[in-house]
Amino acid sequence: MDPKVGATIFTLLLYVLSSHSPQSPPQDHPAINEETPISQHVGQGGVKPGHDDRTNEQSPGKNNPGSAPAEFPPGSTLWTREEANLRSGPGTAYKRIGKLHKGAKVFALTTHGSWHQVKLINGQIGWVSASLVSPSANGSKPGGMTQEDKTPPEGTNGKPEIIAYFAQNHAGDTAPIISLGHAKSILDGVVMFSYFLDENGNLISSNNDQVVRQLRSNGIETYALIHNYRSSQFDQGVAHSVLRSEELRLKAIRNIMDILEQGHFDGINVDLENVHPGDRSYYTRFIQELSTVLRPRGKKVTISVPAKSRDLPGTAWFGAFDYYSLGKIADKVMIMAYDEHSPVSGPGPVASINWVREVIRYAMTQMPKSKIYLGIPAYGYDWPLYWGGSVEAVSYRQAVSRAARSGVEPQWDESSASCYYRYSIPAGQHEVWFENGTSLAAKVRLVKQYGLAGIAVWRLGYEEKEFWQIINQELRR
Repeated sequence: MDPKVGATIFTLLLYVLSSHSPQSPPQDHPAINEETPISQHVGQGGVKPGHDDRTNEQSPGKNNPGSAPAEFPPGSTLWTREEANLRSGPGTAYKRIGKLHKGAKVFALTTHGSWHQVKLINGQIGWVSASLVSPSANGSKPGGMTQEDKTPPEGTNGKPEIIAYFAQNHAGDTAPIISLGHAKSILDGVVMFSYFLDENGNLISSNNDQVVRQLRSNGIETYALIHNYRSSQFDQGVAHSVLRSEELRLKAIRNIMDILEQGHFDGINVDLENVHPGDRSYYTRFIQELSTVLRPRGKKVTISVPAKSRDLPGTAWFGAFDYYSLGKIADKVMIMAYDEHSPVSGPGPVASINWVREVIRYAMTQMPKSKIYLGIPAYGYDWPLYWGGSVEAVSYRQAVSRAARSGVEPQWDESSASCYYRYSIPAGQHEVWFENGTSLAAKVRLVKQYGLAGIAVWRLGYEEKEFWQIINQELRR
């Protein structure tokens, strides 16, 4: 089974139940103090986050000391209780980028510790102490932001990068190699899905050294991907064991450093999935430690993270990934904007255009656009609509061939910008959703529209040759 579609049913069911709940996002795992590693890694100037004797920015709240700040759903309207500083990050150690008058109207984006990230009516985004905002206007007239220290939005330099994942389903699988031949003229980088991290911090290689040599000879950057996928699922126990142990994290980092040097890779891609939400701070710490060791050696630290449109710190599959903190550490963040509908969710688009847009917009509130790489699916799913059948990941060619054999014509769903069709076999009916050139172009255009750093295609071997021509037209013209 393909590594990217082997998520456990139990974990994804937890996500389905939690992500569609109208209640406020769940709280962090009680055993973890999220603030400790964050303040150590991203605090600046030696100032303790959460306190500044020059202002009223206190933690966790001057009106109720010792209590956690309220969390508000993204988009909630808030007002400042009094004059407040707008800062570039969640703490007084961060630069002041503006000042809000008493009664200023802002919109909640996310919460980190005792700080809220907010968006102003003029589009400016920043952080304000939770003690200084309220969901009630308290009769105050809305104010606004002063002109002090306005920071221009971040963007990317040059053309968007084109990156693809290389993975072989089995020994001798030639599909990704053939695909690489079609794509290499426009690829900037390839991520090799080839190193399993075990519970003892060891790396078990299935790397194709010949492909790496070919990539380097063509001037294409290569990244060694570290994963926890085995027995058709991402092993949560492996991640938990390594991330929670300082000794094993350091051992893993030493092993990573060795393969980067020996394999002549340009950097690393960490693709640990199904990480327990209680390991959130440990995952962030691991990426920080990797960066501290590898960056001085000229190696890039990149990560693959699940897509989400709001922070869900206590939720399975997504809660362990602190977009804001990771965006400050990693060189590149590949957001896996696919599997909106998956083997356990029932039929639907793999990545509907509006969902992808929501994912991008949220990510942009958490990290620089110059680090965001939009994950692009080149595959689809075939769902049996009867009991006992198995969901199957399909390439573009497989999807089209099954439709032709069944005598049906794929349909275009305008609302999701995706292709679908139904066909029947003796056992019952099937429903297929997949990506074609038109759906691909719609997603790729979002990269230029929002000024993102580039794309990361999952994966080589699923797509048709024409996909690369479309990508080249959309991103390089």
